[in-house]
Amino acid sequence: MSNTKREPLVSDKDINDPKLVIPLGAKMIRDIYEADRAKDAKLIQQLVDALANLRDIHEFRVGREPLTGMDELEAAAAAGFKPSDP
Repeated sequence: MSNTKREPLVSDKDINDPKLVIPLGAKMIRDIYEADRAKDAKLIQQLVDALANLRDIHEFRVGREPLTGMDELEAAAAAGFKPSDP
């Protein structure tokens, strides 16, 4: 887990903005969170693809010798992230 501080998706200024009080405010907040989740999913997919590529290169060069750290690919698959098709 990263210790890097992440700014909140909705700032105090945003929370106090009158446009968030109207009925569309809840939808706007949901859209902000969904956009951030989509960015996270894209990054996770890129990391899964890079790790799968590393595994494949290792297997090609070394000849099916196990490569440590591949449990992460199984964990990613369990969460619905599989390497992209080439």
